[in-house]
Amino acid sequence: MSKNVVSKVKLKGFNDLFGGNSSSESTELKDAIEISLDEIHEFKNHPFIVRDDEKLLEMVESIKKVGILNPAIARKDPRGGYELISGHTRKEAAKRAGLTTMPVIVRDYDDDMATIAMVDSNLQREEISVREKARAYAMKYEALKHQDFDGNRRLDAMSEEMGESNKTVQRIITLNKLSDDLLDLIDKKRLGMRQGLDLTELDEKEQEMVLNEIKESGCKPSMQQSAAIKKLKQDGELEDYRVREILSSEKPVKKEKLQNHGKLSIIEKALQEMFSDAGILSYDEESERYRIKKDGEWIRSGLHCGECLMVFLDGLWVRTRIEMAWESDGNKWYLVGTKCKGNLENIIVKEV
Repeated sequence: MSKNVVSKVKLKGFNDLFGGNSSSESTELKDAIEISLDEIHEFKNHPFIVRDDEKLLEMVESIKKVGILNPAIARKDPRGGYELISGHTRKEAAKRAGLTTMPVIVRDYDDDMATIAMVDSNLQREEISVREKARAYAMKYEALKHQDFDGNRRLDAMSEEMGESNKTVQRIITLNKLSDDLLDLIDKKRLGMRQGLDLTELDEKEQEMVLNEIKESGCKPSMQQSAAIKKLKQDGELEDYRVREILSSEKPVKKEKLQNHGKLSIIEKALQEMFSDAGILSYDEESERYRIKKDGEWIRSGLHCGECLMVFLDGLWVRTRIEMAWESDGNKWYLVGTKCKGNLENIIVKEV
């Protein structure tokens, strides 16, 4: 197949599936046939989840009133029946609405074209999890490989279509090496993507062991902890008790940090006032930092969330945990958590 295989099957939406408008659309719709739901099979290793949510219920009610307006896309299955390429949610909604058939346009796609079409059509969903993207990107990347695309050309093609950098696409594909459960932790914000990339070095059993230790400890691994686990694997020393030690350990406070920060004073100002002129303070999942974002671009870096900081408070040096860090008007600001009379309180401090 030629190099432009991607553009041939790139499906940005229903207009692309059935033609842009008027004559082309009506021609495509004429090709739709009613097929029994029992004859329509799920796409092999389909990476996208049919969510049992409010949108599905709305689709069921819509089908009950006006039927299915947009046909599904499928191809003939050599084992019998049809393999669904696009329309898994519609099929579920049709079933719940009491239908026994649904309109389907049957395409003559080979395995690679079917895979690319399935991924592209489903990526138009409003909500896509990291787990779904990792599985889908990997499937498309492999399909392009069969079309004589080398690694760089595949990344270039996918990067252009997905609107993401080559590096981001490569990282998402690498995350496909993680188990479903670890990917679910990323989606639940209990594991960062950078930490997940470290854990892709582990085999299936090792991932399960680390997963159990994460659940037992109840912590969200830091980049330092995931890097330590990765090193254990590389050194051939990965054992459950070693992982447990890493997850239960706190990052030590370095003496030089105390000297570098000097004396800090409490600033009684609202947090928003501190950075409103500079931009919006947001949490960057990839770097695990709170950073300043302006006009959609990261413009300032902060310290790692979770690092320890010594604060001079009421005549005493107090060990605190950084919750946020940013820069504004040439000053360094920190939102830190500290215990006061046994209770955890947040205060805002400025380096002086």
